[in-house]
Amino acid sequence: WWLRYAYRPEYTGGGYYTQGQDPQVWVNEDQSLSTADATSIFEKDIAPNQKPEIPQIIGGDFNSGSHLDWTKRAAAFHAGYGPVAFPTSQLMREKNYTDSFRAIHSDEVLRPDGTFAVIYGHLQHGRIDYLYHKGPSLRPIASKIIRTPAEIDFVWPSDHAAVLTTYEIR
Repeated sequence: WWLRYAYRPEYTGGGYYTQGQDPQVWVNEDQSLSTADATSIFEKDIAPNQKPEIPQIIGGDFNSGSHLDWTKRAAAFHAGYGPVAFPTSQLMREKNYTDSFRAIHSDEVLRPDGTFAVIYGHLQHGRIDYLYHKGPSLRPIASKIIRTPAEIDFVWPSDHAAVLTTYEIR
């Protein structure tokens, strides 16, 4: 997936890490962009083809923070903000999808890893890229954020870090 992202505040402007912001603005904008896109994809593409016995993995750039990361306990990593009820990650939970990284690393304080803008050195705790899974036959056994640049022409192909999850299929 690539879902639309909130422009207020712009991620690259550091607005999420500036004091005096109203997190409800972020939630509202995510609701009308990222969450609206995800809802539409579920309704048009996934629901008509979904079978409970078939395991599913949905991954990509959700362009939204996670309520599992932006907690009161982890507020120190987010300029004092938290909890923030980002709606797209909550939608995934409501649809019974599991965040593979948080399934393995459930403590958001011990593992505040980020995926966005890692090549620029900021938002190191901003996870907006995810691998979600659903189905009784899938079990994540390892998950990590890959921040090491690819060694192809010494150019990293994205401003995001990658999420790598290894699954056991039963």
